[in-house]
Amino acid sequence: MSVLDVGKIVSSASCAQDPIPTWNLKHCKDELLTTITDIVNRSLSSGKFPKSMKNALVKPLIKKSSLDPTEYTNYRPVSNLRLVSKVIKGLVANQLKSYLSTNNLDDELVTIQKEV
Repeated sequence: MSVLDVGKIVSSASCAQDPIPTWNLKHCKDELLTTITDIVNRSLSSGKFPKSMKNALVKPLIKKSSLDPTEYTNYRPVSNLRLVSKVIKGLVANQLKSYLSTNNLDDELVTIQKEV
């Protein structure tokens, strides 16, 4: 992955779980992009994803403000991953979409999902 690819994802990501506040990380983005890119590329080339990046902060959010907040079924879990996890997830998703589109497999995938 290139520094530009990683920079696009970092600019749009946020995470309450990181020790560095997101606004501060984005402020220092230019200085950190090379290091983040290196972490991402090492993870992708080795096929390893550190356990610490698999942990998520899960918060229950009410589905609609008009619903009764005392009913547990009116909530949905929202997981918040660490920034580097989100970057890797976004880059892999972009690569997969590109691969499927380039090889005309994206329509096939939609068909398979509808059958399931």
